[in-house]
Amino acid sequence: MPIPSWSLYCTGKAARDMLHRVIAAEEPDARVLCYAPGPVDTAMLHHMKDESVAPKAVKIMSDSHKVSVTPQKTASVLCDVLNEDKYESGAHIDIFDVIGPPKSD
Repeated sequence: MPIPSWSLYCTGKAARDMLHRVIAAEEPDARVLCYAPGPVDTAMLHHMKDESVAPKAVKIMSDSHKVSVTPQKTASVLCDVLNEDKYESGAHIDIFDVIGPPKSD
């Protein structure tokens, strides 16, 4: 999702997704997964919400904070995905693909 004033962050996320897909195509013997952990309740999420200069970015981060997951939860979901090993190499899996859509107020 494009976030005003966060071009480097957003670009990095998109590049990471393509990099994993290319590695999977170039290295068929490797298992590659691009996992999106969701809005994780960390100091970074709080910083992004509190320090963003663009009003739309503040709203996006505030909304993300309402549906954030703990680091333990997203790590547990990732371990389950890896243990099940049912994904196609190079796939992009978002935590909400696994646990269902976020519930917000």
